[in-house]
Amino acid sequence: EKETEAAKEAEITKPLVVNLGLASRSERMQADLQDKRLIVLFFDLSSLSTEDLIRSVETAQDFVTRKSSPHDLLAIVTYSSTLELVQDLTNDREVLMKALKSLNPTEAGDTPEEDLGDVSTSEDEYVPDDVQFNIFNTDRRLSALETLAKAYREFPERKSLIYFSSGMTTTGIENQSQIRSTVDSANQTNMSIYTVDSRGLVALPPG
Repeated sequence: EKETEAAKEAEITKPLVVNLGLASRSERMQADLQDKRLIVLFFDLSSLSTEDLIRSVETAQDFVTRKSSPHDLLAIVTYSSTLELVQDLTNDREVLMKALKSLNPTEAGDTPEEDLGDVSTSEDEYVPDDVQFNIFNTDRRLSALETLAKAYREFPERKSLIYFSSGMTTTGIENQSQIRSTVDSANQTNMSIYTVDSRGLVALPPG
């Protein structure tokens, strides 16, 4: 009888597993999110090199296994040319680790792309302007963050977005309009954005 009572108590105190990826929008209940931390792991695949992506994923895996608790609901999102929700908010570590494993080139079985080096171009071939190209790409990334913030505006809880990238090549002045729009959307949806430079500490060569 004592063993039965202990088993019942353990079942009662066992944290509730929440996985919004398995629930329809109508089934999402605020009770599932009460007293929970909502964290979005955002991987900018358009800027991450293979080495930086591996480092980012391993860092995220370490966070899931060692730093997160049953009260943390994590989502995994990627952006390359489009925004993709890999895993919606959940505290199921096995599901999260499986999703992260699918992003890791070494664990997913992907082979690195061959380095073609410098490829010469003919005089008649069109070469896009790097400045305009970078401005456009930065606007697209900021727009993806804005879209993601709006996607979770139905949840009033405070949300944290961890943005993994290898940096941007614009100063921000060229993208002021999109920056303001992205920041406004994040403020309205109670989302804080934290950036992680996956390259680590870097320094320019002297001179």
